Amino acid sequence: MKTKKNFSPIVSHYKSFFADTFLKFISINRNIENSFYLNKSKKQIHVSTLSISS
Repeated sequence: MKTKKNFSPIVSHYKSFFADTFLKFISINRNIENSFYLNKSKKQIHVSTLSISS
């Protein structure tokens, strides 16, 4: 029981740290995907306006 009590705060700390980094990683990935998608749609809109004007 003593070792478990000693290790539980460390384990919980690492769990929270891992969860935080995982959530940050997910949010960064989403931001990258969103910016990529926005750039893609902007290019598509640009191409369509060019074809309409010509």
